[in-house]
Amino acid sequence: MIENVRQAFDLEKLQGMLDSIKHATGLTAAVLDADGKLLAEGADIDLCAGFLTGHPELGQCCIEDRKKLAAQVTDAAQPVISSCPYGLASAAAPLRVNGVCLGGLLLGKVFLEPPDRERFRELARRAGFDQERLLAAVDRVPVLTREQFNSQVELLISLTTLLADQVAARLEAGRAAGQ
Repeated sequence: MIENVRQAFDLEKLQGMLDSIKHATGLTAAVLDADGKLLAEGADIDLCAGFLTGHPELGQCCIEDRKKLAAQVTDAAQPVISSCPYGLASAAAPLRVNGVCLGGLLLGKVFLEPPDRERFRELARRAGFDQERLLAAVDRVPVLTREQFNSQVELLISLTTLLADQVAARLEAGRAAGQ
């Protein structure tokens, strides 16, 4: 019986898929286990990787936000949409195989409206970041309309369905071969 993402998938191959998603769409994609631990992630956006996650206080908010999203997705039947304290939207869909949630696939880290640059200026001052570098990182974050983001969520649903169906088929084939 497969009980977690590590048992179900080749994480190196998933990593390649996540990198391709980032390259093709500009969106960050990640695989979380059922506890919210990041198992694989396409290249993170500069705003998070270069500033937020490395800061002791701000990074803790990022960790807590990801844990909250993972907890929500393990109980959800549909994708969960979340916005972090810095205004970045993400969606996560459960990877369910035979009714068991193994973890989730996350897609996003986008703004759904133009970011409040003054808020980020203040964040730079408060956290001791170089203001111009931080604002340049903010400017590189994709800004999507709700319609565009919903299309990304549809992609997420398609990917999680495909992945879960492949694992279920592999399990079934293993059962049939063992009989």
